[in-house]
Amino acid sequence: MALFYLGLSSSYEDYFIFPLQLADLPSSLPLLLTPPSAIKARLPVVRFSSLGTSSLQGGDDATCAVCLGRLEARHEVRELGNCPHVFHKGCLDKWVDVGQVTCPLCRAQLLPMGRDEEDPWIGC
Repeated sequence: MALFYLGLSSSYEDYFIFPLQLADLPSSLPLLLTPPSAIKARLPVVRFSSLGTSSLQGGDDATCAVCLGRLEARHEVRELGNCPHVFHKGCLDKWVDVGQVTCPLCRAQLLPMGRDEEDPWIGC
């Protein structure tokens, strides 16, 4: 819109940003451009007690690496698609809401890539 007022564009309508609808997004959209709501919708929420002991990694003191709080059996957690780490649902939701698309611990992509997708970090 500023370009219109500076006389550098003939129409300021070109600069309106219309909100994207999730249904309008192609399924092949790279993870880096996927809206947080779509990422969270694909990460399962389960009770921590329903996970096997492999999620405890190091004994009975399982800790959420985002808030550093203890993960207890009654807590809702999100399971990630590409690594064994789990986090409180609310903690990981906030992480994704600020644009993060990787595991807070190991930096693996939160979601598995589709067959026809390429890793956006390869070739940078």
